[in-house]
Amino acid sequence: MSAAIQLRTRREHPGGQPLIGRSVKRDTKIARAHSRLVGVLVTELAVRGRRHREVAATKAGYLASISTTAGLVISRTSPPEVIALVKDQLSVLLDLQACRFELGRFGGMPVMDADGQIHSGTTAWDIDHDGVPAEPIELRAHASTQPVGRFVLTFKPGAAPATASRQVAAILADQAGAALAQQQGSAAHRTWA
Repeated sequence: MSAAIQLRTRREHPGGQPLIGRSVKRDTKIARAHSRLVGVLVTELAVRGRRHREVAATKAGYLASISTTAGLVISRTSPPEVIALVKDQLSVLLDLQACRFELGRFGGMPVMDADGQIHSGTTAWDIDHDGVPAEPIELRAHASTQPVGRFVLTFKPGAAPATASRQVAAILADQAGAALAQQQGSAAHRTWA
């Protein structure tokens, strides 16, 4: 009878290991691998979620800046107040070292266009690769299509603001231009009245 038990044990336990024990060890290894995989996926989803929240918060900040400035222009707030607000907004938005407004002056420095691109004459800057120029940059304030003044922007060393930030900056500058146009329009209206 002992030989029969040994034969049966060998079939059930090849290599001296119980079949059930091997199965449990294999299942445990698979479960650990699945747990690691789930952990990696959950971490990736959390990182993506955080990025999406940051992008949403940035876009909300852009809209808030534009909306606040537009509200002042619509309410006919004085141009110096609108310009002061836009200077503050530009300083934060573009992380500027300095910002000033000059009425009716243009040229003599690189220009930031409405699309956020910076150029000096025919040379365009690769901001993503080289950052912004070290010299001051002109951001024109337009009333309709006519420039009425400019913001002179001095960036911090190594600055490379995002394209969307530069585009929002151009919108804010044009809102200051609209405030100036309203004042000039009101003065012209009073002259003709």
